[in-house]
Amino acid sequence: MDEASLIARSKNGDKSAFSALVEIYQNKLYRTAYGVLGNSQDAYDALQDCILKSYISIGSLRNDYYFKYWLNRILINSCNDIIRRRKKVIYIEDSDAMGKPDEYDDSSLDIKIALSKLEQKYKLIISLRYYQDLSYEDISEVLNCPLGTVKSRLNYAIKKLRETLEKGGLKEVGR
Repeated sequence: MDEASLIARSKNGDKSAFSALVEIYQNKLYRTAYGVLGNSQDAYDALQDCILKSYISIGSLRNDYYFKYWLNRILINSCNDIIRRRKKVIYIEDSDAMGKPDEYDDSSLDIKIALSKLEQKYKLIISLRYYQDLSYEDISEVLNCPLGTVKSRLNYAIKKLRETLEKGGLKEVGR
């Protein structure tokens, strides 16, 4: 069944159609949330919140063509909610990578560290571009900001990542 019919059926309350839509998008959404939040538990929380909110409000989606953008916007809002809650709580260091050395090589850990040093708006742009494989135009639509802003933020984020990685001795990463 194609995505358009799944969306239409979901809007009419078909739970199995909505589950099929979730199957299509959940991995990309998780990668985006993880890229923004840098913590697997928070990423799962944001994903679950996104799925619940989208299920509840899918009937309010005006144009089915924009489903992907609408879903990403819900995810971004869920990530922002988690970030706001984080500011109120003192966390012990995230130990996702600890105890699992086989999952990550040194360069991916360096990239994770470099990403964590970026401001939120730059992490988000990187996540949407490279974890969701969205085009500049799609990112502009999701974030509701001009195309030029998307391009300049992405260029700035990549520049900052390179600078951070070069300081760590990884001069070839990102080139």
